[in-house]
Formats: sequence, C-alpha cells, structure tokens
Amino acid sequence: MRYRKKPIIVDAEQWLGPQSCPMRGVYVSTEGVSYFCVTAQRESVPINWGDWIILEAKQDGGHTVLAYPCAPDVFAATYEPTDAPH
Repeated sequence: MRYRKKPIIVDAEQWLGPQSCPMRGVYVSTEGVSYFCVTAQRESVPINWGDWIILEAKQDGGHTVLAYPCAPDVFAATYEPTDAPH
C-alpha cells in the first residue's frame, strides 16, 4: 500500500516480522534474530515490531535498496493513504 506525507508520496510496509514485508534488499539480518534497515547514510538502524519501513528514492539498477524505519505513532501522525499509482 502507498502512503502520502504531505506533499510527498512514499512506499511503506509495516514490519510484523521478516515474512510481513515483501521488499528485497532492504534488511540486514544479524544471527537471524535482529533486523535492520540500511539508510542512505549507510547506517544500520534497528527495526522494531510494528515500525513502518519507508523506502527511500535512491535506486541501484532500478531497485530501491535503502530504507528507514518509522515508529507507528509517528507514521500515523505524518502519513495518510493515497490512491496514487506506483
């Protein structure tokens, strides 16, 4: 599903475990237990259960490879669903 941050539209998925997000190349796993987003600054930021994973616009060979987590309450206060095409 797509969400809009006024006036920006982003792609995002809610993190409910590794099976919950179909995005590939976004997460780094540590011992199969902890998961992280790799940001545009190449930082590994921990993903907490229920966080929204927001894809950044940077592309690598046509595939988005960077993302950052957003706490559910911040996401709900900042973004609203949109019908904008991908």
